[in-house]
Amino acid sequence: MKKVVFLMLFMLFSNVLKAEDTRKLVKLSGKIAGKYPIQMVLNIKNNKEVYGYYFYEKYKSNIVLRGTVENGNIKLYEGDTDIRFTGFKGEISDFGIKGEWIQERYKKETRILSFDLKKNSEKVITKSEDSYSGLYGTYYSEGEEDLNIEYVGGDLYVFHISVGSPYCMGEILDLISIKSGKGEFSNKNCGKLIFKFSEKEVHITEEDCDYYHGARCSFRGDYPRRK
Repeated sequence: MKKVVFLMLFMLFSNVLKAEDTRKLVKLSGKIAGKYPIQMVLNIKNNKEVYGYYFYEKYKSNIVLRGTVENGNIKLYEGDTDIRFTGFKGEISDFGIKGEWIQERYKKETRILSFDLKKNSEKVITKSEDSYSGLYGTYYSEGEEDLNIEYVGGDLYVFHISVGSPYCMGEILDLISIKSGKGEFSNKNCGKLIFKFSEKEVHITEEDCDYYHGARCSFRGDYPRRK
């Protein structure tokens, strides 16, 4: 009898762990303020963490998102700043997300617009379609190097890279396309970041990205896989 009870508890506990360790790729579409059509893709991890992007159908330019889900409420930040909030706050359900898009502005009135997004599809992310997501990096006596990669469909990933030491610190949160173990990122403030993936680590090379971390830090180096 004790063995049966133990087995049942073990199976229940295993199922709980499996249920918690899930990633869902959710695709939505709708409008901001009833007149600006957008599409959104979210990776919802364990019904807690959220990574993704959205774009206005008129412009087709992806805007990176990160955020959280808690008690049926969702909060999504645009970009990598917490100083003044820009993003989405609302309620998430089996049918979609609705709430307010908010833009806090320096010395100006906060913009608040309603939004309503309908869920178009939802699927569980499998390991076979995602080889690169995970936590990478290392800690050492005078600083740290962190890299988080999160799958958001196709060959697109959200990446968050950060470095820190007593002399400097910096980070980038954005989107990157990874194909055949290689990804490349650039924008007006960063000449180039090249990601090369192997089984146990990511090797990163950098050109002209001092804007994000100053002259005494760098994103370049080897980032061992931690998880």
